[in-house]
Amino acid sequence: MASPTRVTRASKRSRLSSAAAADAVVTSLTLTRSLHERARVAAIRLNWSYAELMRQALREWLTRHEPKAGAER
Repeated sequence: MASPTRVTRASKRSRLSSAAAADAVVTSLTLTRSLHERARVAAIRLNWSYAELMRQALREWLTRHEPKAGAER
């Protein structure tokens, strides 16, 4: 497993840009209380919005798990 990437705290709260928000979809998910608390604390430490933390986490997960271009199944 790859070592985690160190993420530095944002000087200004990290949020979705207004241009990206114009093409956004609102969704919901159910988390265990402990997972939600860990994510909430991480967002506070990084000075990120909770939604930005979720977007970054999902983007990273998809990058690791999507099939590579040209890969055979």
